[in-house]
Amino acid sequence: MANLKELIAFEEQFGSAGRTLSRLIRPVIAARPGKTLVWGDWSAIEACVLPWLADTRGSREVLAVIDAAQKDPNLPDLYCREAAGIEGTPLDVFWDRYRAKEPAAQEARQTGKVAVLSLGFGGAVGALQNMATGYGISLTEAEAQVIVDKWRENNRWARSFWDALWAAFLEAMENPGVPYEVGRVVYLFDKGYMGGAMLCFLPDGRPLVYPQLKWKMREREDRDGNVTSKLELTYRRGYNTHSLWYGVLAENVTQATAASLLRELTTRLDPAPALVYSGVTVPRILPDYAEIVGHTHDEAIIETDDDEESVAVVQALLHKEMTRRPDWADGLPLASDVTTNWYYTKDKV
Repeated sequence: MANLKELIAFEEQFGSAGRTLSRLIRPVIAARPGKTLVWGDWSAIEACVLPWLADTRGSREVLAVIDAAQKDPNLPDLYCREAAGIEGTPLDVFWDRYRAKEPAAQEARQTGKVAVLSLGFGGAVGALQNMATGYGISLTEAEAQVIVDKWRENNRWARSFWDALWAAFLEAMENPGVPYEVGRVVYLFDKGYMGGAMLCFLPDGRPLVYPQLKWKMREREDRDGNVTSKLELTYRRGYNTHSLWYGVLAENVTQATAASLLRELTTRLDPAPALVYSGVTVPRILPDYAEIVGHTHDEAIIETDDDEESVAVVQALLHKEMTRRPDWADGLPLASDVTTNWYYTKDKV
């Protein structure tokens, strides 16, 4: 009982224990003496990439909201848009309430954010509740179902994209060697490669590969312990077999495209020594006193000299490069927050 009371007291002061402890992982990464860290992350990168990949009228409306808010912070952002849609409130009315710091509107925006981040890849009640818990939001199953239904109703482009990805994937399997385009990605099935592999070509030309595609009967256990058998499409990943469905396809192309941005950014900032393309040595953009020391999901971490001028140069350079769209990413909104400190942290410092 004492331990439970201590946990409750801890969470009242610091929030979720798991979330608090997870924030302690990053600070173990620290700069060397005389150095400091500068890092940048793309704002809501998954929420930008998914509708950009869909490339439909509905998804372009979402991108327009994101782009407008990035250019003018006095305009409502995507999370406010989704919160207003879930409430059934006109966006301008909700935005006025939010800017007035009305507590209910502040909480609603957090719910809108959780909905965007958890439901974009076909997630439903379970996915929403799990992510909401991480943000300190408690939702009953009934409350979560209402949010799921309203988000999907307000974002029909997402469901259409999921269905189109799945349909194209299956059509490509039935017609080896024939490319099937969905939004900004292309599927092509090679029956003779890696035991029958699907190639998914991303906007930058890089392929994702799903080898050894097979239909298999697999057992599934629900929350109540009931086991059922279901025919599922599977592929080989490492030493294991994984199932495919439209949510996996949507998540894969989104995360992989975001990874392409990060890969291109780090290579552009600090290419390998004597890296040559078509006989031309690629110049190093970072100054000599700075170097990339790491990256995470959507962040690049640079170590630089710990003086005001050096830090300012690296901050400006990193922001410029993170908001610079590659040629293949035309129309993709990119915004970046750049932070500096002697240790790495998720918290604003």
